Amino acid sequence: LNIDTIVSPGNAVVASIIKHVRRGRVKELHKVYDGSLEIIEIEVSENSSLARANLEDISLPAGIQILGCKTKDGIIFPDKDFTINPFDHLIVVNLGEKVETVESLFCKQIDIL
Repeated sequence: LNIDTIVSPGNAVVASIIKHVRRGRVKELHKVYDGSLEIIEIEVSENSSLARANLEDISLPAGIQILGCKTKDGIIFPDKDFTINPFDHLIVVNLGEKVETVESLFCKQIDIL
């Protein structure tokens, strides 16, 4: 069968629901290790307090890390000189269920139905 990836139907449903409930700010949400780790793709709001901030100058809460960023120029692995820009899509990894914390950092207003 040459199966490369196993997709959990439960995780696929949760990710789909989250995308609709969050109205577009959270683009993807995947839980791994029985939900103890979340991988989130989130769009930075123009009004976020962290928009236009340099990664070196901000202090993220414990258990939250920015691993990547999809910008208009492509996908990058941010270093300490990276600047978070409005409309960037950040790939954030966090311990536990912290999607609301991640949203509050990168979105001015949490869009909930």
